[in-house]
Amino acid sequence: MGRAIDITGQGFGRLVALLMTGHSQSGNALWLCQCDCGNQIVTDSNHLRHGLVRSCGCLRRERSRENILTNPKTLARMKCGSPTPYDPEKPIRVNHL
Repeated sequence: MGRAIDITGQGFGRLVALLMTGHSQSGNALWLCQCDCGNQIVTDSNHLRHGLVRSCGCLRRERSRENILTNPKTLARMKCGSPTPYDPEKPIRVNHL
């Protein structure tokens, strides 16, 4: 196992590496990262450096919301077929079966 690469202060998408917190089972360094939205996560340095992790999960939520709101079928259901009116300020909840 080689020396851990110091990525303190480096940005990876919406994340900035703050400090190394230990090592994963695979031997990779674990880093505490601060997301632009304010959340903090601990993630594998290999995932950061290779672009597998870019945010705390907020990016996925935003993209999902954007996709839902730009889908014409979903918009039609929200405007006329829904028992509750569409409110862009309220989060969209999806029931999974």
